[in-house]
Amino acid sequence: MIVITLILGIDTRMPTKNLREYRTILGKIIMKGTDPASIPFQHLNIDNLMTQVSIQKPYIINPTGKISIACINCEFDGLFLSSDPGDPQTQYPETITIIESWITSETIKPVFGIGLEHQPCLLEGTQRCFITSQNHGIIHDSKPFFSVQFYPEHCAEPRDTENLFQIFLDVIQSYKSTKSINVETYLVEQLTKHCSTDNAPLPAFYKRVKRVLILENNQVIKAINEDNVYTVVLNQSTSIPQTAKDLLNKVYPFSIIPNYVEQILRIHRPDGILLSFDEETALHCGVHLHESGILQKYSCNVLETLIQSIQITTDQCLFTQEMADIGEKVVSYEVVKSLEETLISAERFDHPVLVCATFPEGDRISGYTDNRKELISLVTSILAGLSQSLIDKSQSSIDKSKLLIDKSFKDWRKIEYEVVRKQYNNCIVICNMENIDPLSCCTDHSIVVASNQTLSNDEYNLLRSVSIKFIHHLVNAGLSRLSALASKTTGYPLAYITVKLAFGLNLAELINNITNQTCACFEPSLDYVVIKISKWNLDKYDQCSNKTESSSTTAIRHRYIIEHLYGLTKINRWFLYKFETILKFIFTRTDRLVGARKLFLFQAKHLGFSNQQLANCLDMFEAEVSQACEQCGIRPFMKQIDTVFGE
Repeated sequence: MIVITLILGIDTRMPTKNLREYRTILGKIIMKGTDPASIPFQHLNIDNLMTQVSIQKPYIINPTGKISIACINCEFDGLFLSSDPGDPQTQYPETITIIESWITSETIKPVFGIGLEHQPCLLEGTQRCFITSQNHGIIHDSKPFFSVQFYPEHCAEPRDTENLFQIFLDVIQSYKSTKSINVETYLVEQLTKHCSTDNAPLPAFYKRVKRVLILENNQVIKAINEDNVYTVVLNQSTSIPQTAKDLLNKVYPFSIIPNYVEQILRIHRPDGILLSFDEETALHCGVHLHESGILQKYSCNVLETLIQSIQITTDQCLFTQEMADIGEKVVSYEVVKSLEETLISAERFDHPVLVCATFPEGDRISGYTDNRKELISLVTSILAGLSQSLIDKSQSSIDKSKLLIDKSFKDWRKIEYEVVRKQYNNCIVICNMENIDPLSCCTDHSIVVASNQTLSNDEYNLLRSVSIKFIHHLVNAGLSRLSALASKTTGYPLAYITVKLAFGLNLAELINNITNQTCACFEPSLDYVVIKISKWNLDKYDQCSNKTESSSTTAIRHRYIIEHLYGLTKINRWFLYKFETILKFIFTRTDRLVGARKLFLFQAKHLGFSNQQLANCLDMFEAEVSQACEQCGIRPFMKQIDTVFGE
C-alpha cells in the first residue's frame, strides 16, 4: 500500500520571505493538535541524509556507450558532480578528498558540476545572459572544469542552457583524442553562436538621438524624458494624462495617417520614430513610410525594431515562410483571387474555414463560414470592397491586398507569451496568458488568465522555447494588446524597458527600477493569478437584461455533465470543473448560515467568495455576512505578493 500525504491551505509566502532574509533555516510542519515539541528538527549538517538518497551499489547505464562518466573509484573520461543535501565540508570530507585528488592529478579529466553554489551572473567577456532558476556559474582559467548553480536538464526550469551537457561531452571527446580544446573559449563560442547585432544601429547612433516621434502611446514618455530627448507625439486621443503632457514637447491630436506623419517629419526632423507601442495602425503606417522612402528622405530611423520584422509579422505569407525557415508549423492557408478559387480552397480544407482579407492601407476583415452559402455571401462582399479600395492605388498597394482562405482553427486554445529580446540574444518571457474561452475571430472580449493554469510543465517550456526561437529570428515586432496586462500582472514595466532597449541599452545593463540593484534581465515568477474580464456595456443594447449570465453557468445549473459541456463550448475541462465546484457550492449551501456556519464560511472564503457575493447568494445584507464572519473568527487581512522582478 502506498500512502500519499497531501497538505492544503498553507501560505508559503511567509516561509519564502524568511528564507530570503535568513538564508538556510531549520523548519518543520506541525499538524493541528500535535505538540510542536514532540517533533524534532532534522539537522542537514548533522544527520547523514546522503545515505538515504544514494544508491547502495554502483551500476552502469548504457554499457555500450563510447564515453564513461562516473564518480567513485573507477576509470572514467569525465567527472560529473551534482549537489546533495547537507554541507559537504562536514558531511562528506572523504568524497571531497577523492575529488581533490582527481582534479589536481597530472592526468586532466574534464569536470562538470550542477546545482553548486556560485554567484557570478553574466557569461564573462560577453553581454550574453541566460535565464535559469539561479543564473550563476563559474569556469576554471585553464583546466576543463566548469560548474553552474542551476540544473540545466530543464526539469521544471527553462531550457536555455540544456546544451551545457553536449558541451561537456564535446570537451571529453576532445581530451580523449589528445586534441584538447580550451573550455572557456569553447563555452563562449557555443553559448553565443546565435548572438547577432545584424542590422542594429551602431552605439554612436543612439548617442545622436535628440528628437523622437512617438505614434499613439503615452506610456513611454517618462522613459524617453529621462534621456533628455525632445518628444513629439501623434495621438488622436484627447485623454493624455496631465503628468504626461507636462513631459511632452509637442502633441498633435491627429489620426495616424502617412500624410500627417510626413508633415510632422518635415517640421520637426526627428532622429528616430517609435512604432511598436501602438497596435497595427502605427506598424502599417511605419511600413508605408519606409517603403515610400519618406523615412529615408528625412533621415529618420525606426528605433526599437527592424522594419523587416514588422513587414513579416504583418504579412501572413511572409510570416509563414519565415516560420518554415526555422522549422515551425503554422495553420494551412491559400491565397485566392476569385470566388471560384475560394470555393475550391474551401472544399480542400473542408468547412468551417476562416476568410481573411487585407486591404491596401493595412485594414483587415476576417470571418468564419460554416458552409458554402455563408462563404459565397462573405467573399462576394469582400471582393467588392477590395475592388473599390484599389481604385487609384499604386502597384505596391495592389500587391499587398490579399484574400486568404485559412484552415479553421476555431475552438483551438489561445496561449500568449510576452517575450522581450535585445542584442546578444538576451531573451526573457515576462508572462504567459491563456484565454478561458476557445479561439475565435475576435478575442477582445475574452476572459484572460495570467499566468497559464492548464499547461503541463513540458508544454509550458515547449511553447516558451518556440516563442524564444521565433523572437531570435525576427526580433521584437511590437507590444501586443495584452502587454499592459502583462506589465500590471508581473510588475515588469514592459513599455518602459522597451523604450530603453530602443535607445540602445542591453537587458543585462538595465537596472531593475524597483530594487535599484539587480538588472532587468529577470523572468517574473508569479505566486498568484490575475484574471482580466472585459466589461460589456449592455446599456447600448435595447431590451437586454443586465442579469445575463454565461451559457456555461446556465448549463451547469441544469446539471450538464462536464464532458457534454466541453463538447458544446470547447472551454478547457480544467476551467469547467472549477466553475462546477463554485456553482455546486452555491446551489447546495444556500442554508442561510444555519448549522455548520463556520465550516460553510471557511469553504466559501477558500473558494474566493466576497461578503457581497455571499450576501447575494443567501439573500442577505452584506453587513449580516460580515457579522457572521466576525463571529466565526474569519477576518480580512492583506498578504504581500511576490513578482520576483521586485524581489
